Amino acid sequence: MCRPNPPASSSGHGQAAESFNGNPAYAANGQAQEYGQDYSFQPSASHTAAVPPASSADSAPSTTAHMGMNGYHEPANAAVTTYNPDSAAEAEELLQVRLALQKVDPDVAEALTSHLARRVAEQSRLAGTVQTLEEDNHRLSQEVAELKVAMTYLANNIRSNWTQQQQAPQQLPDAGQPPTGPGVHSYGGSGAAPAPQGPYTSGSIPEPGVSGSDQELWLLGGNAGPYWMDSIDIFRPADGNWRAGPTMPSVRGYGAAAILGRNLFVAGGGDGGNWLSSMLRLSLDDGLWSEAGAMQIERGSHALVALPNEGQLWALGGGQPNRQLDSVEIYHPYRDAWFDGPPLPCPRFATSAAYLHGCIYMLGGFDGRQYLSSVVRLDPREGIWHPVADMLEKRGSHACTVWNDYLLAAGGWDGQFLSSVEVWDPRKGSWGPVAPMQEARAYGATANVDGQVYCMGGMCGNSHNEALERYNFQTRSWQGLDISGSLSSKRAFPAYCVVDPVR
Repeated sequence: MCRPNPPASSSGHGQAAESFNGNPAYAANGQAQEYGQDYSFQPSASHTAAVPPASSADSAPSTTAHMGMNGYHEPANAAVTTYNPDSAAEAEELLQVRLALQKVDPDVAEALTSHLARRVAEQSRLAGTVQTLEEDNHRLSQEVAELKVAMTYLANNIRSNWTQQQQAPQQLPDAGQPPTGPGVHSYGGSGAAPAPQGPYTSGSIPEPGVSGSDQELWLLGGNAGPYWMDSIDIFRPADGNWRAGPTMPSVRGYGAAAILGRNLFVAGGGDGGNWLSSMLRLSLDDGLWSEAGAMQIERGSHALVALPNEGQLWALGGGQPNRQLDSVEIYHPYRDAWFDGPPLPCPRFATSAAYLHGCIYMLGGFDGRQYLSSVVRLDPREGIWHPVADMLEKRGSHACTVWNDYLLAAGGWDGQFLSSVEVWDPRKGSWGPVAPMQEARAYGATANVDGQVYCMGGMCGNSHNEALERYNFQTRSWQGLDISGSLSSKRAFPAYCVVDPVR
C-alpha cells in the first residue's frame, strides 16, 4: 500500500532537490523538486564532491513511501536490484552519490538506485536486440547481393544458343522498287478482347457481341510501290469513312505499332535503305509526334505488343536481312528505356503476336531456315515461353488479331501467298479453319474493330492488294468492301493498331 507523501515543508526533505553546499551536480536536473515528483538525477561525469554534512533531520530515517522514477510509489523497504558499474571510477562516483542521497533521504537513494538498475538492465537488453538486428541485417544484405549476382547471371546466360542463319527470305527493297518475298507484320493490342460468345466450331467465327464504340483502324507508313510512306490512313467502320492521320516525322515500313494509354508508338522497321531501332510516340490527345527511347537492336518484321496492366511494350523477334532474332525487349515508359526480356525459343522473323488472357502469343514466322507453324505463349509474370498447338499451316508475314476470346491468323506466305484463315480456341487448345479470304495476301493488316474482323492492304505476288474484306457472320464468309475512299489504297508493310475513341 502506498502511503501519502509528506508535505513539502517537512523538515529536511524539502531541500532534497536543492544543490548540496552550492554544488548543482547534486540537484535533480537543476530543478526544484518536491515529494510526489520525478527524481531524475543525472550525476556529472566530473563529480568528485565530498559527502555533504548531514543535519539531524537529514540523518533521520524515513519510513515514508516516495514517488519512484516511473511515477509510482515505492516503499522504503522495497527490494533493490543490484547495479554493477562498468569501472572503478564509476563505482566510486556512484558510491559518493548514494552516500550523499542517504544523508538526505535513504528512501530516495534506494528508489533511485533501484530505478537505475532497471534502466541499465533494459539498456543491456536493447543493446542485445540491436546487435541481433545488425547481424540479421548483415546476413540479409549478403543474401540480397548474392541474389542480384544470380539474377544478373541468369539474365546474361538464359538466352538459347541458337545459331543465327545467314539466309534471309529477302533483302529490304530499295525505294522505288516494289517489295517481293516474305516481309513483315506485327500486331499491337489496344485493350482487352470482348467477352466470349460461345464455343468455336470449325468453319465459323463466333457471332460478335454488341459493337458501337467507334473504334478506328490506323495504318501507318509502309510501301506504296514506287516509294516508302510517312502517311497515315485512318478507317472508321462506323461510317465507312477514311481520313488522314498526323504524318510521321519520317518514312517507315516493316515497323510495328501499339497503343499504351493515350499514346501510339511505332517502333523499328526500315526506310528503304536502313533498318531502325528508333521509336516514335504520338500523343492521341494533341496529335503531336515525339521521339521515344530507341530499342537496343535495329529490328523490322517484328511484333510489338502492349501490356496495359503492366504499362509495358514488348518488342519480339524480327530482325534484319541475313539476321533473324530471338531477342525480346521490354519498354518502360516511365524510364523511357528498353530492357532485355525472356528470349524466344527460336528466332522469328516476319512474325506476329497478340495479347490474350494476360499472355503473349507468338505465331509463326521465319527462323532462317523455314517458315513456322509453331506457336509459343508466355505469361509475363512467369517469364517462360511454353509451346501450344501448332497452326494448321506454316505462315510468315501474316496478320493476327484477338477477337471475342479467340486468336485469328490470316493470310501470309509459306512459299506462296495464302488466303487461308484459322482460329485458336484457348479452351480447346486447338486451331480450326474458317472460310478463306477472297484474295490471298501477305504483309497486310488484320484487326478486330468494333467487334468486326477486317483484312486490308498487303501484297499478292508483285502487286499491291487493294481489297478490303470483312468477315460476314451470317454467311460465314468474307465480304469485299469499297476501299475507294482510302487516301492510299496501295499500302503494304504497314504498322497498324486499333485506336479507341476519346471518352
